[in-house]
Amino acid sequence: MNLLASQIQEEISRSGPITFARFMEQALYAPGLGYYERQRDIGRRGDFYTSVSVGPLFGELLAFQFAEWLVRSSPSGPSRPIEKVQIIEAGAHQGRLAADILGWLEHRRPEIFARLDYCLVEPSAILKKPAGLFSATNSWMPCPSTACPGTPPAKNGTNAA
Repeated sequence: MNLLASQIQEEISRSGPITFARFMEQALYAPGLGYYERQRDIGRRGDFYTSVSVGPLFGELLAFQFAEWLVRSSPSGPSRPIEKVQIIEAGAHQGRLAADILGWLEHRRPEIFARLDYCLVEPSAILKKPAGLFSATNSWMPCPSTACPGTPPAKNGTNAA
């Protein structure tokens, strides 16, 4: 039995049955042991590829679609400026998808980019590495305690960094 399994077994022995949500929280985010809390390589000898791992095209296509939806759904109509809008990306990892989306919008739809509040939620401290990708209006959010049961809420409503 590995260390994580031992920790889960000890918790069950000490406190009784745990929920599936608690089990998955431990399996994915236990410090130093959870799946997302260990450094992983992507590719043939590492973890699986995702659309974001391969390149920026997926994020750019999403940005194009977001722009189209935002223009069509603007309460002021397609010919008027778009109101302030917020996009929340859950499970943002290092923020690559956000960087692809924001990069496309900044260069091709600056009027939308200027009104966008793009927020990322990532419960893993290892994966949450903003690396200067986000401005004051595009930021990491605290992980809501209802969505990420083991994560403490942010103090005073500030963004987590």
